[in-house]
Amino acid sequence: MYEGSVRAYPNRLPELEYPSAAECYRVRVHGQFSWKGREVFLGEALAGQWIALLPTDDRYSKLLFGPIVLGYLDKATTKIVNAEKHK
Repeated sequence: MYEGSVRAYPNRLPELEYPSAAECYRVRVHGQFSWKGREVFLGEALAGQWIALLPTDDRYSKLLFGPIVLGYLDKATTKIVNAEKHK
């Protein structure tokens, strides 16, 4: 028999916060965002959400969803690089 959770959840989640040096973008319905006039595909799961790019060096920017590092944007290719491979 199903029992509802006793854990209380907020009606609305808090707004995501990003460092002041980050550039924020809204992910569109098909999972992409526009960066410097170029389309970057991230994923439909984040459609409607705000993500941020935080420059790390001349070639890469850290891609953030709140406190979560999703990967790194390769500015030369506009491809998302896995965080593990970037190390």
